[in-house]
Amino acid sequence: MITAISLSITVLALIAALWSFIKLVADRPVNVSRVSDKALLGVLALVEILTVVQCFVGLFLAFTTDRELSTLTFVLYLVGVPLIIPVATWWAMGDRTRAGAGVLTVGLISVPVMVLRMHELWGAGL
Repeated sequence: MITAISLSITVLALIAALWSFIKLVADRPVNVSRVSDKALLGVLALVEILTVVQCFVGLFLAFTTDRELSTLTFVLYLVGVPLIIPVATWWAMGDRTRAGAGVLTVGLISVPVMVLRMHELWGAGL
């Protein structure tokens, strides 16, 4: 696993989670017509690109490493993480209530948790 990619994903996802949490508290749905929401979507796109890169790098490493690894679990985490942000963003864009921002916040908080779990799997040699 490449630590720089994981660290970038974690920091950007937590920043975006804080941003969407502020929207949740302010009772403002995600709206593409606002400049601040366009910037949020830009951050989400960057996080998504990084998760896809991590997925491909991780898949390559998982099948070429000689270390003990729970390959199925690791691969499912790798494939699952890039799915979270598009689904949460789609939900947030479709839900015109504060719940949309809440779903986005929960999705963004789950990304660093899953990245941390991938690192535990990679380093534990289970």
